[in-house]
Amino acid sequence: RQDSLDILFEEVVGEYTKVNRSIDSKLISEAAEISYEAHKGYKRKSGLPYIIHPYQVGYILALMGTDSETVAAGLNHDAIEKSGTKRKDITKMIMESLGDVVLELVLGVTIIPEDEIYLTGYDVGTQDKVLKMMKTKKPDVRIDAINVADGISNLLSIDGLRAGQNNFVDTRLKSLHNSKIYVRPAALRLDNAFGSDGN
Repeated sequence: RQDSLDILFEEVVGEYTKVNRSIDSKLISEAAEISYEAHKGYKRKSGLPYIIHPYQVGYILALMGTDSETVAAGLNHDAIEKSGTKRKDITKMIMESLGDVVLELVLGVTIIPEDEIYLTGYDVGTQDKVLKMMKTKKPDVRIDAINVADGISNLLSIDGLRAGQNNFVDTRLKSLHNSKIYVRPAALRLDNAFGSDGN
């Protein structure tokens, strides 16, 4: 079982480095493993394993040429928000294995009510750090890049949401709405930061 997972993480890193040779393979492998642990057993409404989404977000970020910390954060962009009872452990794994820069980027795209943070069971130091990072989110083009990659991945998954009884029309419309509200402004900020030629 672990051997097959190790192969999966190696394949993820291999695909990313094909499009971005400056990637830190060790960091990305650890990020892929944490993301897998956070989303293990979950499926998207299309029926596909949820892990495909964060791995796709990471790949899009690698294609965009972002740095290793941004790719690692993209792999875990919703790991803390959606890990449920594993939130405390996942946060600790991100902090210890990926570092505070990645943690801050992940929290920059994370929405958790403050009362939920108090109920997570964090030790005092971790709780204070998470609350501080959540409350003092600063403008950062890397966060914009993660939001754009997330929006692209969500839009790419729309075709997998079939119509019918208990259909996912609302989900499809939500993805399109979110792309207009969040993704387009983030993409414009990226364009302003780097210029239309990508430099």
